[in-house]
Amino acid sequence: MRLLFAIDLREAYEPLVAEAKRWAEALDATLDLVYVGVYSDLYQFISDPHVRTLMAAEAEALREEHIRILQELLSEVPENHRGDWHLPAGPPAQAIVEMEEPYDALMVATHGRTGVSHFWMGSVAERIVRTSTKPVIVLRMPSQHA
Repeated sequence: MRLLFAIDLREAYEPLVAEAKRWAEALDATLDLVYVGVYSDLYQFISDPHVRTLMAAEAEALREEHIRILQELLSEVPENHRGDWHLPAGPPAQAIVEMEEPYDALMVATHGRTGVSHFWMGSVAERIVRTSTKPVIVLRMPSQHA
C-alpha cells in the first residue's frame, strides 16, 4: 500500500507527520510526503530587474529549505515505510490530486474552519476530498489555543 501525505510546511506539521507515520505503520504502507510550493509566483509581477533578482534568490532559498525539511521529515519515517518526497508547484489541491494515481490513499490535514474563515480561507483538504478519486484520510490540525 502507498500513502501520499500532503503537508503544509507553514503550519505546525510535526504532530501531523507523527500521525501519518502511525497510519503508515498500521496499514503497512509506504509513506510519501508532498508539499506544494509557490516560488515563481512570489515575484512574477515585479518589473524592476534588481528586485526580481533578489526575489528569485529568496524564492530559491525557500525552495531549498523546503527540500531540506521534507528530506529530514522523511528520514524520520521507519525505513520499511519510507517513500519519497515531492515538491510540485501550482494550486495545492489540484497539484496533489494530479499526483494521486500510484497511491492507494491520500492523507491531508484540516484546520476545521467554519463560517466566514472557511469562506475566505477556503479549504485545500475539502477540495482534495471533493475531487480525488482515491480515499482521503483527513487529519485534524492541532489546536492553536492549547
